[in-house]
Amino acid sequence: MSFDNTDIDPDIMGGGRTADAPANETGNKVAESIGKNVAGTANAEASELIREFQKIWGPHYAALQNERLKKINELAAKDKYEVNLLSPTDEEFVNPITGKTERVFVDKGETKTYKRQKLNQAYFIKIEEMKAELQELDERIDKVRMYNKVQEAQAFMYLGMLPEDFRRCDWEQMLLIMLACTHRTRHGLPNSATNSNNSSTQAGLA
Repeated sequence: MSFDNTDIDPDIMGGGRTADAPANETGNKVAESIGKNVAGTANAEASELIREFQKIWGPHYAALQNERLKKINELAAKDKYEVNLLSPTDEEFVNPITGKTERVFVDKGETKTYKRQKLNQAYFIKIEEMKAELQELDERIDKVRMYNKVQEAQAFMYLGMLPEDFRRCDWEQMLLIMLACTHRTRHGLPNSATNSNNSSTQAGLA
């Protein structure tokens, strides 16, 4: 069972807003969720497996969440983001997932700087409507597709990033940036963070 199966992002797959929860609580919830998926046996045995899994892995996921929240808070204080973009090559390959011939994209060190833009009310409502629609979907494939649309819309509304750049951005980096932008919109910034607003960052802090 992979960690991805219990995504702890606040707006994914109908889960609770765990990004606002204490890290220890989040770690225990993630571990409990994974334990439930693993324990497909009798109730008593399943409960024991869940407790053991939570005991072993709860602190691990709590530590991951602590680090993640720290990165999101650092990024939320920035007004500019230097985003890594994968570059297309002349090579092609058959994608084993889609079965289609596609161009090879590689990391050639190409970056582009994007300035964070404040959302107007119309954009904010549009994003919230898309997220509400995401929560109402039942089929996982539909959730995945809508989730991608939400992120692509947020990248455009917050950063002015065009779809062609979004499709080749470094997703590990971009996901944290999107979470940071959302966090800042919902919660604002502490006074101590406003002094660093004009600085840019290589947003991949991992």
